[in-house]
Amino acid sequence: MPKIITVLIIFISAFIETISVENYTLELIEREIALLPEGDDKTAGLLDLAIHFEQDSIALSIEYASQALESAEHGSEELQLKVYQQLGELYLHADSISQAILLYRELLNKFPDFDSLERSDVHLNLGIAYKNIGNYKNALLNYQKALTIIDPVKDSINGSLVFYNMGLLYTKLGDFENAINSYMEAHTRNILSGDNDSYFLAEVSNSVAALYLRLGNSVMASNYLDKTLKYLENSDESDLTYIAKNNVAANLNHLGKYSKALNILKNILKEYDINVKPKLLTLTYNNIGESYMGKEEYDKAARYFFDALEINKELGMNEGVSTNLLNIGTYYTKKKNTSQAIHYYRKVDSILEIKPINYIQLSLYKHYADAYKEGNDLANTMLYKDKYIHLKDSLFDLKRNFNLSMVMNAYEEADNQRVISEFRLQQLKNERALNSKNNLITWFAFLAVALLIISYVIFYRLRTKTRFEKEILKKNKELTEAKVQIEEAFEREKELGEIKTNFISMVSHQYRNPLSIIMVTSELLESAVLPKDVERTQRYFANIRNSVKSMSEMLDQVLFVSRSQLKTIIFDVAKIKIVSHLKSIIERYQLINENNVAILFDYDDKNICLNYDRNAFDNIVSNLLSNALKYSHKNGTVNIAVKALKEEVVLTISDSGIGIPFSEQKFLFEPFHRFSNAKEIKGTGLGLYIVRQSVDAGSAKISVTSDKDQGTTFTVTFPVTQPQKQTTDSRKTIGNK
Repeated sequence: MPKIITVLIIFISAFIETISVENYTLELIEREIALLPEGDDKTAGLLDLAIHFEQDSIALSIEYASQALESAEHGSEELQLKVYQQLGELYLHADSISQAILLYRELLNKFPDFDSLERSDVHLNLGIAYKNIGNYKNALLNYQKALTIIDPVKDSINGSLVFYNMGLLYTKLGDFENAINSYMEAHTRNILSGDNDSYFLAEVSNSVAALYLRLGNSVMASNYLDKTLKYLENSDESDLTYIAKNNVAANLNHLGKYSKALNILKNILKEYDINVKPKLLTLTYNNIGESYMGKEEYDKAARYFFDALEINKELGMNEGVSTNLLNIGTYYTKKKNTSQAIHYYRKVDSILEIKPINYIQLSLYKHYADAYKEGNDLANTMLYKDKYIHLKDSLFDLKRNFNLSMVMNAYEEADNQRVISEFRLQQLKNERALNSKNNLITWFAFLAVALLIISYVIFYRLRTKTRFEKEILKKNKELTEAKVQIEEAFEREKELGEIKTNFISMVSHQYRNPLSIIMVTSELLESAVLPKDVERTQRYFANIRNSVKSMSEMLDQVLFVSRSQLKTIIFDVAKIKIVSHLKSIIERYQLINENNVAILFDYDDKNICLNYDRNAFDNIVSNLLSNALKYSHKNGTVNIAVKALKEEVVLTISDSGIGIPFSEQKFLFEPFHRFSNAKEIKGTGLGLYIVRQSVDAGSAKISVTSDKDQGTTFTVTFPVTQPQKQTTDSRKTIGNK
């Protein structure tokens, strides 16, 4: 019997190698294997099928390997180990990372003492799996375990692979120094092993060059790129060598050696038969385009970008099409054709709506910002810069918080699918056992059942995949919203702290002067002789009154701000005769006009009236006039004008003083803010904030025209149609808009 089984296995292997396997052949082979008893022979047959179908159908290969693993439970330990390792590699190739991790962990727990070299391979693959899901701590731990197991001399070829993967991991973590050291160790061990794999050594050297580029060490980067090219001279003309040379050219472009990169790329086009390899051809065209962009030969670059775009469209490669469209948009940005650049970026947007690709979306935001900056569109430039920073932070947080719990959830999903696959396989076996070979009706029935089950499996997989993706998107959204709320709270806290500090400093400084004046003046009054020095005594009293008034006004401003924040100031409309009221305010300020500024008042009708809150109106005029006098030059002029229109009354107050810097006008109405050219002039920083609150409370409008050393003009437009009387309940509070 064992001889018959062995011959059958040999027959099956030969049959697979020599005949194109159609549906009926596959069924025949499965039937023959199913007849074998559980153990090494059946395991070997299923493993051969898994290896055979690895290139054509990774899913089918995984199914056969899974069956082989079940059969291996009844066979030798050696064959079990072989099946475990084969199935683990298949999971990695299929990006089924969670299954690979759990399988390798099961293998290590089940066989703790198997061959050290094979055990180091398992830790290496386990480290790669953890790295692929962002669990860098466990990845590094498994790499280190692999190194402790192997002999540094005898197993140097395995050691070189471990150190190479450690270099990739440290690069992802941004630890470039350790990454370079790991790559150098991988290089040394590969040479020590006698393997001298030219392609591997070239890949290591190119990776080191890329790291030195990031560190800004162009000399070392250039040296390692030269080494890479020497290694590639000894490599076979394979697709891997072709890709490696393109990577070298890309690094040379980053180094600014565009001509050298072009020579390599053009030689590639001559040396390799790539007309039948369009995906590789687009890689070369894109790199040539980048080289010409660096040389500022933009039209030549565009030709290659457009050629690559056409090839990617034919291949249906959305990712490649998106990259080409970004390159073409960059071309138009360099040509200062902003509208055309935006046109191509919009096309990328439409592709990403169908299938989002994070790193392309990130690049797209940066390209938008560059294009709008070239077109002097500051608003859109800042918009897309903010989007770029926000997405970059989101991707970093998502990657950092992704952990093994996601892996376990994915494993549960995969386990359900595996149960369904086992159920389908069992049904197929039952159908074959019941049906006759020559019964065509039975075969058609079997085919119908098989198609039904396959459709169900596909539907189930699509549904579970969609649910899983929705859950991830929901978690991402929650994380993003939480981060935004925390940042906003932090900014508010920081702003309140700054306001508190500024306020304390301002009050301490502003109160010191009037208090000093009151103190000094009172001392002088004690020594003054009233009969002889009446005029001087009156001047001292005036100083005391002005100082007390200054302190009172300051307190009134602080109290107004406090009440406006609490929304407790009532806006009570009354009729105001503007011209006479303005004259009384002007006369009051003429008395404290320290800079001898002339105040000119112009109006077209002395009977102009306005329905407005009197206190709010006084706040507006007093603060604007006070600022105009305070920031005017000595012997300057302040102009006040009132004009009545059909539905509005327009008040204009202008001066020819120090003005407001244009770049700081966005802070115009913020409390406690002092402009850079006015810090030597005393003030609280509350006046314009009070003006804004008083304007908004009465549905008025305010605008300003100013620049540094060009004077300032404030224009306030009051609505004529304000209700004259309101009940207490219907009154507006200052602080509400």
